[in-house]
Amino acid sequence: MTEEWQDIKRKTQRATQLHPDMGECVIEIEMTARMPDRWISHMRSVSRDIRYDSVVGDRIIARAEHPKAVPHVISFIDGAIRAANARYRADLERAEARKAQQEGDAARLAEQQAELDKIVGDIPDPE
Repeated sequence: MTEEWQDIKRKTQRATQLHPDMGECVIEIEMTARMPDRWISHMRSVSRDIRYDSVVGDRIIARAEHPKAVPHVISFIDGAIRAANARYRADLERAEARKAQQEGDAARLAEQQAELDKIVGDIPDPE
């Protein structure tokens, strides 16, 4: 690939219980890089079961129903991250293939135009 893609990974995570009498926790995950919009779209499409507060910049904010569910939610997010990376990488490969095709088409067209210019240039001037 012309632009080398580095998979996004979970860098750090932190969970905070919202209220001492309720089990719900907010999970904040810092990622290794800023997440492109298309990557975020892939992430959301493979992880509809997770309740996200936000997926923006280099952070994911999610929720777990109780503290014991936090590892499960993080594990699920890790799987969604892997899937989003694979889909995004495939997007980049398709875009690169399209670009190569377009460049090849342009080169062939330029060659054909040069041949046509030569043919036209070889036509004798009228007498």
